[in-house]
Amino acid sequence: MKRTVEFYDSTVGAIKCVGESAEVEFTPAYVHQVEGESGNEKVTGWNLAVRLVLDNATVTGRYPEMPCKLSDGALKLGDTQTNYLIPLPYAETGDIEIWLQFSTGEELTITATKVELQAVGDAIFIEEFPAE
Repeated sequence: MKRTVEFYDSTVGAIKCVGESAEVEFTPAYVHQVEGESGNEKVTGWNLAVRLVLDNATVTGRYPEMPCKLSDGALKLGDTQTNYLIPLPYAETGDIEIWLQFSTGEELTITATKVELQAVGDAIFIEEFPAE
C-alpha cells in the first residue's frame, strides 16, 4: 500500500513554533491510497489527521485564520521539488523548503534541515477513484 498527502483539499488546523521547530497540523489531510500491482491498482481517497514536524525551522509569510484549506503546496529537498503530493510517512534531512498556499490567498514558506510527516489518527474513507 502506498499513501500520499495531497496539499490541495487538505486543511491546516494549526501551525506551532516551539524553539527551533515548526509543526503543521493537518486536520484533516486528504490522503491518496494506492493498493495492488501496477495495472491493477485500486486508488482511494481518505481524510486523516497528519503532523508535519520541521527542525531548525524558519517560517516566513502570512498566517490565515485557522483552520484553513490549502489550495496548493510543494516540498523542495535540495534541488528536487515535489509538487502537490508528499509520501506518507516521510522523513528526510537536508536543505528543506515547504511552501503552502491557502485558499484565502495567504502563503507561507518554511525552511528547515529535517522534516517528518506522520499520521496521528485513524483514516476516514471518502471515495474510490474509477480504474483507468
